[in-house]
Amino acid sequence: MSQYSIPGFEATSDGRRPDDYYPTPQWLIDAAVSRLGKTHRRILDPGAGDGRLAASAAKRRSPHACEVTAVELNEARAASLPS
Repeated sequence: MSQYSIPGFEATSDGRRPDDYYPTPQWLIDAAVSRLGKTHRRILDPGAGDGRLAASAAKRRSPHACEVTAVELNEARAASLPS
């Protein structure tokens, strides 16, 4: 799985969570991943957070070949994403 972060990202002070980190509920991840078909060869998780969506998508596609790319603004979370 490819992983990216954006260095130097500054969180806002308008009451939002740091880095706008809002984890996707597991029920929504399950619903989205259940719609993946055998033709999906590339999957992008543009706000990867803890990587649960990307990991679930990769697991759903297994054993079929699939490229999963996870993008996360927070460097620490990006570093902890599965590879």
